[in-house]
Amino acid sequence: MAGLFGLARSIQNAITATISGDVEVVQPTHDDLNCNANIQVGDVDVGGGNPVPVSGEVEVVQPTHDDLNCNANIQVGDADVSPTNPVPIASDGITITQEPTVTAGAYIAGDCVGGELTFANAGRINGGGGVIKNMVILDDAGQDVELELWLFDTTITSPGDNAPWVCPEDELETLVAIITTSDGAYFAAGVPSAARVEASQRYDCAAGDTDLYGQLVTRGTPTYAATDDVTVRVMILQD
Repeated sequence: MAGLFGLARSIQNAITATISGDVEVVQPTHDDLNCNANIQVGDVDVGGGNPVPVSGEVEVVQPTHDDLNCNANIQVGDADVSPTNPVPIASDGITITQEPTVTAGAYIAGDCVGGELTFANAGRINGGGGVIKNMVILDDAGQDVELELWLFDTTITSPGDNAPWVCPEDELETLVAIITTSDGAYFAAGVPSAARVEASQRYDCAAGDTDLYGQLVTRGTPTYAATDDVTVRVMILQD
């Protein structure tokens, strides 16, 4: 018997292979092998009823674009979002009211009515914008004169109430809108009256700011009875 084992080892040692040149080891893929490698726990394939037991801390790693080598595109109507296929965005509507302190007395055409007005939070974010949809003027004295609301994205130097309206060139370059009651109509409510104007004027706040700044100017000759006779309301659709 010992002789048979010796013979077998001699035959094994005699079978050798000599390889010269480059050797390439090819890693077979799943498709090459046409097989699945299943994870098992307790000799049973892992599944909903036989999960992998986990102990200790578990870290969930978020794969990055480079890990996945893929893109996730936003689509609207089964088409990628682009300048010609934008994401629809709903606008928020707000109303901002300002009550300038006016003169209980007479004005001449071209005068400022009150001082500088601040329409706070006209933009939802710094540098934000929108559309001024409407303007309403409430006139407690029922003067029904033409009034203009000049709006700027930067604070201005108001000449002051009942002073002639002038605007320096550098401040005029921050103008975003002019809304005039000549584009609307006054409606009587007894002695008081109200003007409603369809404005539809686009604006953007200055970078780092959410406010608009305004000056009310008359093109008529009103005589107000009290210092709170004028109210300005702007209805805005914000981006």
